[in-house]
Amino acid sequence: MLVVAFSGKVGSGKSSVSAAVAQKLGWARVGFGDYVRKVALTQHLEATRQTLQDLGQHLLDTDARAFCEAVLAQAPISSSPLVIDGVRHEHVLQLLKELVAPRKLVHLHLALDDATREDRILSRQDTNDEHDLVRIDAHPTELQVINSLPEQADLVIDASGKLDSVVEQIMLWLWDFDAH
Repeated sequence: MLVVAFSGKVGSGKSSVSAAVAQKLGWARVGFGDYVRKVALTQHLEATRQTLQDLGQHLLDTDARAFCEAVLAQAPISSSPLVIDGVRHEHVLQLLKELVAPRKLVHLHLALDDATREDRILSRQDTNDEHDLVRIDAHPTELQVINSLPEQADLVIDASGKLDSVVEQIMLWLWDFDAH
């Protein structure tokens, strides 16, 4: 059985792509961002990008294993195939591999050119200028997504195309991966 984990910079399309892949496969999907938003809601925190990044980093710093376990616990059945959205740290990737064993975890990283990414981010309601992009990328939750996670991915895919095209490329890769 397989687990597919997605990483990528803010605005790379992780949530859209991971949701579409999960739907196409008929698999459950969990997300680090979804979990952090739920925690923010229970703590009556405003769900701004900065607040969510800070809260996610706090959860990671407090107990990374418990954070990963809580995210995985969002899945209806712990032994089924799974799509995980929003890996942002090498340590989290390693913990997830341990926690989902004996299932095999494959790591897919979504890459996106800066101009397309900027357009996507600036079109969102929670970001309104280029200075926000610098702040977003400088946050500790983003540093490994930018610097080291792409190198650790089983597949780095260009996410600048249309959603259907990106998903189809992933599906072909997964089919080929599973065949070997």
